[in-house]
Amino acid sequence: MEGIRHLHNTQPQRFTTPVLAQHFKVSPEAIKRILKSKWRPTDEEQEDRLRRWDKRGEQIWTNLVELGIKPPKKWREMGVGRASNGDRPKWKSRSRNTVTVQDSIGSDEFGWQEEDLIPIVDGKSTTSSSRRSNVPFSDRIGI
Repeated sequence: MEGIRHLHNTQPQRFTTPVLAQHFKVSPEAIKRILKSKWRPTDEEQEDRLRRWDKRGEQIWTNLVELGIKPPKKWREMGVGRASNGDRPKWKSRSRNTVTVQDSIGSDEFGWQEEDLIPIVDGKSTTSSSRRSNVPFSDRIGI
C-alpha cells in the first residue's frame, strides 16, 4: 500500500488510479481507498512484511537467474544464483540477459506511450536483443 501511495504521490499524472488498478490487478475503487487511507502498519507488522518481501525477492531472483539474469550483489551474497558442483552460474553464460523487458499493460490497450508504463520481466518474450543494435548509441543513452 505504501508503494501505491508513493507512486501516485511522486508522479500523479503518470500513475493515475486506472493505471495503478490495471498494474496491481485490483479495482480502481480499491486504489482510491488505499490512496485516501491513513492506516500505517505497526513496527511488528512492518518487520513481518519485510521478511516476506525478502523471501519473495529470493524466489524471484532464483527464477530470474534460471533465465540468465545476473542477480544484484545483495542476492548473490545471500547465495542466490550460486552454482553447485563447481559449475558456472547460468548468469555467467554467453546467453545471459537475453530476456526482454515487457510492459505491465499493452501499449495499445489504453493508448499509453511505452515510457509511461511500468516495466516487468516475464521471460516469455520472443524479441531478440539484436534490435538494440539498430538504435544509435547516443539515442540509447539519451544524448
